[in-house]
Amino acid sequence: AESRPAYIRRLSQTPYENAWWKRQEALCGTPGTVTALPEMTILQLARFVEHISLSSDNNAVLQAFLWPLHNSFLSLWMLIILVLTLLEATWHILQIVVWGARRTGLSLTRVWTHDLNLWQQCI
Repeated sequence: AESRPAYIRRLSQTPYENAWWKRQEALCGTPGTVTALPEMTILQLARFVEHISLSSDNNAVLQAFLWPLHNSFLSLWMLIILVLTLLEATWHILQIVVWGARRTGLSLTRVWTHDLNLWQQCI
């Protein structure tokens, strides 16, 4: 996470059209579907906080007050991505165990190397 002075400096140089949270999208689910709802909720709240920060006419006091919220939303978003990735990997493993790799089109090797290995590296 960026420091408070860096956050305030970035906000003072950022027009609303180039807002950082405004450009983010759900990573674990298809945008606009129910699977993206947890991420989209966090992203919408973070966009709202960033909108308040950017529309405050460079009020450094308000921006400094909102800085912890920015970091909290960023941490929460990362946590949601980790949990959803773990749940998806668990679901894939259960499908493979119950139905088999041929029927599901999934393989344990892929789940272990792709999904769970990335999850492990993030921790």
